[in-house]
Amino acid sequence: MVLIYRREITVTYHGGFMSYKIPIIEVYGKEKPCILIALNLSRIYGKPTIIEDLWYVIRKLRSEEIAGKVTFAYITRKFKQHTLDNVLNFSNYDAIVEVLLLGRSYPYLISSAYSEKRDFGISELWISRESEEFLKKISILASKDNITHMVYVASSSIKVDEKNSSELNYNALMNILKAYNLIPGSLDNLKLVDEKFREVKILTSRSKGGILLLKNSVGQKINKDALIYEIKNVFGELVDSMVFSGKEGVIISCTEKMFAKPYDYVVSIATV
Repeated sequence: MVLIYRREITVTYHGGFMSYKIPIIEVYGKEKPCILIALNLSRIYGKPTIIEDLWYVIRKLRSEEIAGKVTFAYITRKFKQHTLDNVLNFSNYDAIVEVLLLGRSYPYLISSAYSEKRDFGISELWISRESEEFLKKISILASKDNITHMVYVASSSIKVDEKNSSELNYNALMNILKAYNLIPGSLDNLKLVDEKFREVKILTSRSKGGILLLKNSVGQKINKDALIYEIKNVFGELVDSMVFSGKEGVIISCTEKMFAKPYDYVVSIATV
């Protein structure tokens, strides 16, 4: 029998003068294995439909035989990592999945320091060295010794083989649960990025913001010197642009915002 608990953890600051609540949903079959799925709501670059997708997953899990525990948490940058660690106790989990909302996107995993290798049936990419710093800025949780931490970039505003983003996100999260033997069944094939592209490069705007004009869509392959984006002011004058410096790549996610602030997220490219 599956039990579903809903609760809020209160975190206090400044001697109790300020407090925030962390909403928690736990789907419980037994104590182990235990997975934490943390929805990062601090930086949203697209439509937050992943929240509805999580509700859908939780409803579906009611009818599943769960051989473990799944904890869903809604987190923001109000909470420092050590605070979250204190209240959620990361060491209790076999894996932590942090969900990022990077706009229009394929579903994919950004790998960090894994203590083990598993097949999740999802495209898995390594973060490029030059993009590590930006990922640290938008990610709230970080890898720690003896804890498997994954960044899952949620699908949004796309359709693949008649599956919309909600179905892709549901299947991706179920794949992760299957990989840890929380539920039975075979993995769905969600490796939508050509396996020759092994690294993800995150591109941001530079010192000037303005109206963002993307020149490529998700799934489109690009070559060296391809124009990635332009930024114009309200008079239509070009204030910045960026070209692709790699040999070959494919667009895997991009912001859905019309305006870009200085040093704001723009696009993610999988490269060889």
